Amino acid sequence: SLTATVKSIASNYEPHKMMKKLIDSLDKQLTVLGRSQAELRRLSTNSDGDTDFGEDNIDINSTLILDGVPRVALQRLEQTVDNLALTKPLSQFLRNVVTTEWLSNTLSTIIRTASQRSHEMSTGWGRSEREWKKELSSERFEALLRRLSGLHRSSLMEVCRTRTEEGYESRDLDRRQSPGGSSKAHPAVYRLRIVCPEGAIVRDGIEIDSCANIGSLEMGEVVEAFDRCINSCGVLRYRTSR
Repeated sequence: SLTATVKSIASNYEPHKMMKKLIDSLDKQLTVLGRSQAELRRLSTNSDGDTDFGEDNIDINSTLILDGVPRVALQRLEQTVDNLALTKPLSQFLRNVVTTEWLSNTLSTIIRTASQRSHEMSTGWGRSEREWKKELSSERFEALLRRLSGLHRSSLMEVCRTRTEEGYESRDLDRRQSPGGSSKAHPAVYRLRIVCPEGAIVRDGIEIDSCANIGSLEMGEVVEAFDRCINSCGVLRYRTSR
């Protein structure tokens, strides 16, 4: 709903003002992400040296960021001092990654909306169009794209590295099994809270289009699920007692 609101503001008012706000927020968020990444790297590698992530550090390199993270499901981590000290910076790093992704996706949506609006209205190079096109051609936006590209490139390399490690395939197969039983990757029960204002629809199967609607859940309601899978559309679905 927040993304839809931002898109509506950019569509009906002056998109260049929203772009400037998002670019500023994204630039600051990348700095926060870099600091949380440096803290995670320091703790996961047991480094005693100081890590300096200043304003002049442009690139964020995710290479080997997961090297010191244990290769087990987080809920199965042993309650040791080292693991407890690692979980907080790891969670902060992951939250910052999600926030960065949301800001970048919202910015791309605003740019796409402004471009479509300019094309549909055939306004050419009006004042509003000149402003947001000037913003996208600025050195500041170029530097932001450079930082995002470095983060994206190094993150993909890190994903490829971890997926080629010895034992990854067996861990991935275990992760795909149903919770409970011999599976070590999942809790026995999932506890889900409905956060969508419209609630959630309960169906009699995993497919959304071909399965019948048998009930609904209200926003804020908490239910327990004992299995989950991905349907043909790539949507993660949970099985509940309903």
